[in-house]
Amino acid sequence: MSEIAILAPMPTISRALGAMLDPERQAVRFGPIETPEERNARIRRNDPAPGMVIRLQPDPPPVEVVAEAKRVLPQLERAMTPPASGS
Repeated sequence: MSEIAILAPMPTISRALGAMLDPERQAVRFGPIETPEERNARIRRNDPAPGMVIRLQPDPPPVEVVAEAKRVLPQLERAMTPPASGS
């Protein structure tokens, strides 16, 4: 017989908090863009990259976003906890 687990609901987060969690939000690329084929050919030739990507230090998050993150953290932890085994 199958067991049905009732999971804790995931909290809804604001767009501001979601944006602060985006790992690509502070990446800046300089120079020309190359296709995957061009990149592979350049690597085979051992040529230098035509551009570079710099990850900037992130700006400190706004106070409201920090407060929201602290508020939803316990909800996220509860939602990530495995259900108790019924055996």
